[in-house]
Amino acid sequence: MKTSSLEIIRNFFSPRQPQDVARTYRLFAEDVLICDSKQLPWGGCYRGLQGVGNLLSRMAQSILAEVQLEKMYLLGGQIHAEGRSWGRALATGKRFDVRIAQRYTFNENNKISHVEIFSATPALLEALRPNRPAP
Repeated sequence: MKTSSLEIIRNFFSPRQPQDVARTYRLFAEDVLICDSKQLPWGGCYRGLQGVGNLLSRMAQSILAEVQLEKMYLLGGQIHAEGRSWGRALATGKRFDVRIAQRYTFNENNKISHVEIFSATPALLEALRPNRPAP
């Protein structure tokens, strides 16, 4: 039985034990394209499974975060997900709790082929910014 794209995203973000990396990679098409705000240290577009690894590695160097999706919609053949991400910036120790939205496109093999990530970038940048020394 073919798993629906909504179920794939719901299961990907469901609370569970630490991610099974091989399972995670199997969700993506080999030529997947993932884009996040270029303002963030890990921002930009990443292509392919190696790009997925590069993105996850760059994010892990900057933040420790959890994601909770609160709403998902199937619109025009794409999954639109809304929720929040919270955690802390590793370099500063500052905490953040921001709204996020993600848009997923699936290919004919029901693999994720394109992901666009939208977040409250100013709040994330504030958490990443070191405190200024007192004058």
